This record gives sequence, C-alpha cells and structure tokens, in this order.
Amino acid sequence: MRAAPFPVLIAAACCISLYAGQQVYTGQLQRMPSQGNNTYTVTGTASNLLTGEPIRRALVHLQGRAQYAAFTGSDGRFRIENVLEGQYNAVAQKPGFFEPSQIAPNPFRGSGSAIIVGAATQPLSLTLVPAATITGRVVDNQGEPIPNINVECLSEQIVNGRKRTTTSCGMGTDEDGNYALENLVPGSYFIRVNQQKVFAFTGDLQTPNHVPLEVYPAQFYPNAPNRSSAQAIQLKPGDHAQIDFTLQPVPAFRVSGVVAPVGPMNQPAIETADGEQTGIFAQVNQQTGRWVLPAISAGSWKIVFLTEGQNNTLNYGEQSIDVRSANIQNVAVSLQPVPPVPVRVANSPDQGNPNLQLRLVPRNLDTNGREYFAGAAPGEPPGSLSVRDILPASYTVVAQAFGNGCIDSITSGSADLMRDDFVVSPGGQHAPIDVSFRNDCAILTVKLNTQDSASTVAVILASDNRSFEPRILYQNAASERVFPNLPPGEYRVYAFSNIEGLEYANPDALRGLAGQQITLSANQKAELALDVVQRGAN
Repeated sequence: MRAAPFPVLIAAACCISLYAGQQVYTGQLQRMPSQGNNTYTVTGTASNLLTGEPIRRALVHLQGRAQYAAFTGSDGRFRIENVLEGQYNAVAQKPGFFEPSQIAPNPFRGSGSAIIVGAATQPLSLTLVPAATITGRVVDNQGEPIPNINVECLSEQIVNGRKRTTTSCGMGTDEDGNYALENLVPGSYFIRVNQQKVFAFTGDLQTPNHVPLEVYPAQFYPNAPNRSSAQAIQLKPGDHAQIDFTLQPVPAFRVSGVVAPVGPMNQPAIETADGEQTGIFAQVNQQTGRWVLPAISAGSWKIVFLTEGQNNTLNYGEQSIDVRSANIQNVAVSLQPVPPVPVRVANSPDQGNPNLQLRLVPRNLDTNGREYFAGAAPGEPPGSLSVRDILPASYTVVAQAFGNGCIDSITSGSADLMRDDFVVSPGGQHAPIDVSFRNDCAILTVKLNTQDSASTVAVILASDNRSFEPRILYQNAASERVFPNLPPGEYRVYAFSNIEGLEYANPDALRGLAGQQITLSANQKAELALDVVQRGAN
C-alpha cells in the first residue's frame, strides 16, 4: 500500500556528506580495458578559493573513460599515475567545502573541470569554497537552556526559474541549549525555532504527573512570529553566524476531535492560517478516527488530513481552528476523495502518443511546494493521461510538446489555462484539462552580437502565455541556436552571460532587463540577433 503523500517539500540536508576515508589511497578505482592506449601522470593542487591556502586530504576524482582518485597531501598536491589518455572531468571534494559551481550554479560548465589527458597535460589547479556555519544557543526567559528543541534553516532557492523557500537543514539543541548548523552552502537563510512543549511537574513524588501546561511558540530570527516579519541571514563562503534565541513560554491548549472515514493516514499536520508549514503534528487513532493536538499556542491554525482511499487514491480534509483561551473538543473533520483530473489531447500529430509533458505548479511555492505531473492513467488505454492526488491550491498549468507539433490551447471547462489558474477545491469535481495541438509551428534562430566568441551564453525565450515554460539554450557566443516547434504568438528573447539568481520564469524579474520582442506567425522561420547582457561573473 502506498503512503499518502504530504505537501511538504524538504530540500537536501545541510550537512553534505562527501567522502571521509581514513586511509590515503592513490591510483585507479575502476579501469576499462586500455586497448593499447597510452597512459600519463596527472598532477595538481587543491586550494581554498578565498585564501589560496592548500587543502590537505581533499579527494580528487578523474571521471571519464575510466575513473581514478587520489588524496591531496599536506601541501595540497596530488599525483595520479597511469591515467589513460582521453577526456576527463576533474573534481575535488572535502567535507566543509563546496565546488564553486555548487555556490554559484553555472550550467555552462557543470561540476568540476574538463581536461584532456595526454602528452601536453599541464598540472591542474582545483579550488574549493569553504562552507558557512550557523551556531547559537536557545534559552528561556530565565536564561535556562532549552534542550531538544528543533532549530531549522529555510533557504531561498530558484528551481526551474521560480523562487521557493524550503527547509534545508535542522537539528535539535543539546542539553546546554546549543546547536550548530554546519556545511551550509553560502546564500540567504531564515532561521526558525519550532514550537516545543514545556512540561511542568505536579503531584507528589509517588504519583508524578508531567502535564504540558505551556509551549515555547515557534520563533523566527530575530524575535519574529512568522517569516513575513523575519530577517534573512546572508552567508558568504566561510562565514560563521551566531544566532541566539530567548523564548518566552505561553499558555498551551488542547484540541481534539474525530475524522471520518478512517484509514491509513499520515500524521495530521498543522499549518498557519496562510498555509505555512509549522512542523507540528496531531496524534490520531487510525482505528477510531479520534485525534488530538496535545498542546498548541493561541492563534489561527489549519489542520490537514490525508488518508488512503479506494482504488489507490487519496482522501483529503482540512479544518480551520481558532484557538483563543480554552481547550477545544469534538472538532469533526470530513474527508473527501481526491479524484484524478483527466488530460485530453486533441490534434496530436503523433497518433497514440501525445508527446506531452504537463505539470501543475503551485502558485504559492512556499506553502505547497509539490508539483504534479500528468501520467498514464491506470487501467486506461495507452496514451491516456491524468493528474492524480492533487491537493487543494491554485496552480499554473505548464505544458511542453515534444516531437512534432506545438500547443495551441489549454482549457478546463470555461477556464483558459494559458491565462488563468487551475483551482483545486477540497472535495470538488474538476473538469478535464483539454490540450489541443497545432502543426503550423514557427522556428526561431538566435545569433549573438559579440566579439567574445569563446564565452558561453544563456539564451532565454519567454512568453506572456503562462503555460509556456521559458526555454533556455546554452550556446557558444560564436554559434547559433534554434528554438523549434513554437506556437505563433508574442515572445521576448534574452541573452545573459550568467543566470545565477535569476527568476527567469517570473515575468516581473525579467521586466526591465534588456531583450528583444518578437512576434512569430504560423510556419514562420525567423532569425534574431541579440546583444549579450552581462550579469555577474561566469
């Protein structure tokens, strides 16, 4: 039985595990047959990009037709013998450091350095960037340490051109209230302490009774109740930030009720009134449907239930709770099935195969970071598509055609999904998503106005059509690239030396940047010359 998914997007943990061997090893890890090829010795150094100091015991990989590895010595130097000639990617790794491409992602070059191993191979110079660290202490209003309280960092990331804030690391405090968030990629972070119960001791020594009377409410740095009023921490490579919290306990209240129908379910999650995740969960009896939230501070909350329904589908329910000055009992939550939404394709040039990628992107990526993809419907004929298990929210429908043809329209009932949201309501029935193809697509060829023929440039094709995912081509400045299978319409075209930190799927982020507008008509083969906009360093 599959587990019901829950709409929480958890990013990679902050502590990146790289490679921590104890025995120095140099030489070949895995070798393909030499086939009589020549072998050579590869040497070089690994150093700290900020200070230039050598990095000892960094693990250097050569990845290509064969794989080799060696540790650097105390002087940061390495030596790998008997390397088969050919093209390789050289990568250095060490805990507490990152590759420059991980700090400022540059899809032009990818990870590591491309090298050619041969008679003319020069010593390599590999650099690593030191990670950032956040440490601190959490105490109560009396200055006493609070152990085992969870401290999280939320990082801002750009995924597919859209900014989202996700939980990227966290840990509990020790018995002295201390915590350390290590191996952090430099960037922007919000730091949050999650809600924690305060236990009071009552009764005599023979019948002790630990009753949760109060809670330490969730708090963002610095002393903010929510992220909208919080202050982000900007961390540079090698930075160390000290972030301390002093928490004031507040009265806690108990909320309980019943949910139906019962069935296997995830822990019911508590969200703020505007949908932000809290890390607080209710306890539920999956046989009786009785549930309880043992302790929560006053405020407006929403409790969300997901259970396994019939035919491998989901049941969903939510209930708003306004907690003021007393416990709340007998809150009834009724679960409704989450029906799949069929995707119907018309005029596909590839009969029996729609060659379509369609996904639903939540409009608020911070509160519901999950995206949904159309896939084959179980038990339906080949080529049929549907989107399943869609949780209530407003979505942008993004579609891209592959193969022949291009997309002409996307609708659902009377809604034009090229301009409107696809709104999913709890327990609602939704009209199918209808996608229509056309075969009179346009082609756009892009050339660049630059004398720097060796540089690599990102060319972005964007549209006001919300279902059109901006397309990116990375090209050498001296070459040209072609955008095929474009539906007729209005487009904006940009050429950037670097797209680090650019929300290219956000029209507001592109507004004001130099680019060119072009109108493409049916079957048109257009050419466009662009100036390159310099953004940061490659």
